Amino acid sequence: MFGPTAPGYTADPDGGLPEGEVGQVLVVGPDGTPAWAPYSVTAAEIPAGGEPGQVLVRQGDGAVAWTSLPAEIDEVPDNGTPGWFLIKTADGVAWSAIADLQPQITALQNRATALETAPAQARYVRTLVSSTELTASGTWLKSSAPADATEVDIECVGGGASGMSCGGTWHGAGGLPGGVEQRTVQVADLPASVAFTIGAGGVLYSSSTANANPNNPGSDTSFGTLLSAAGGVSNKAFIYAISAIQYWRSAYFPSMPGHGDNNLAATDGIGSSKGPGGGGSGCYIANSRGGHGAPANENKPDLKVSGGVAAVGAAGGNGAAAPGLFQYGSGGAGGGSDATTGKIGGNGGAPGGGGGGSARGVASGAGARGAIRLHFYKWVAA
Repeated sequence: MFGPTAPGYTADPDGGLPEGEVGQVLVVGPDGTPAWAPYSVTAAEIPAGGEPGQVLVRQGDGAVAWTSLPAEIDEVPDNGTPGWFLIKTADGVAWSAIADLQPQITALQNRATALETAPAQARYVRTLVSSTELTASGTWLKSSAPADATEVDIECVGGGASGMSCGGTWHGAGGLPGGVEQRTVQVADLPASVAFTIGAGGVLYSSSTANANPNNPGSDTSFGTLLSAAGGVSNKAFIYAISAIQYWRSAYFPSMPGHGDNNLAATDGIGSSKGPGGGGSGCYIANSRGGHGAPANENKPDLKVSGGVAAVGAAGGNGAAAPGLFQYGSGGAGGGSDATTGKIGGNGGAPGGGGGGSARGVASGAGARGAIRLHFYKWVAA
């Protein structure tokens, strides 16, 4: 409660008592105005000697004292008893003993005790329930979701593009990987069934005599209308970087494949920050190697998936398939050349890896299929 710094409050003689609620007491604020407030004075604090027409107030120094009200306030009764205080009743104003307000006092005390002894608010942790991977197009049923899961992270991975197959004096560029998109949805908000499409990987070129055949693109992956991810697009020779720009809308920065042109050496794929790897380029130079395939999950050493390995005069190694459902496929390596012939490019690893390129008219590596991952979660008290 509030009160003046010393007893002796005198109200405006033309004023009156403010409106109050049943069970409240009259107090005096720091500015000298009276107000009704909940009772908050203990029996031990109430001094003796209260006079008719006085009210009990809490002073600025914390002490409790009786304070006079002006005689003009007709509402104040004149039968105050020492140890009693003025309260607002349904019929007006009356002096009351502490016992009359004991139920309210007890309720307030119980509430304070409950707040003091209440346990700290529980902290909840998002916990994985289970994960599912969809690798062939079909229909997903909501009834297959775990019964205790409340959220699902939907992830779509597009199909990877094939590598280029080049003739003449060109290196065949590696294929771009499939894009990755993610979205979190409440399980309760999912439809009863969802038709989904898994993007196919780009088909390899069996052979080519052209200087620069384009890659065969991968196909898009979609989970109904909820989410979709682009397949690896076709890129042609040294313009691979321009094609890669199309991937910047993906949730994950894309891997770069090795590029193909008429330079003197093949190039390796550049690892993706999080997603699948692109293919390495093939090499037409005698007794040379192609480019290594790009790794997947490059930014997470414990999840990194190494790309296909290239060797001198040898076919490009295949990219590795993702060993877990939070990883992606790596890129296939580009084919090298021996003294007289080119070697085939390696296939991309699933999901989403790009195929390796080739030179001297032999087959390139195929891109890998896409995938859909459904990661189900619930919230658990820590």
